[in-house]
Amino acid sequence: MEENPYCAFINSLRKDMDERMGNSFRLGTVKRMSPLTVETSGIELESEELSVNPDVTFERGDSVVLLPFSDNQKFILLCKVVDR
Repeated sequence: MEENPYCAFINSLRKDMDERMGNSFRLGTVKRMSPLTVETSGIELESEELSVNPDVTFERGDSVVLLPFSDNQKFILLCKVVDR
């Protein structure tokens, strides 16, 4: 059976990021929309500390995946996540 190309891409990205960053993805919660504020690991990140994927739409209370830069001073907000 052939692997789903989307899964293959994500798995490749995950492996590459794990090697580079030591599996440092974090979950966060959107606390405010304006200015954008996300809480993760007990700290609040404000919009100047976040680079946001422009295709992501989210609301207050949503769970999001964050990827810290190597200095842990700025984070990329990658996507919204939901429980199924």
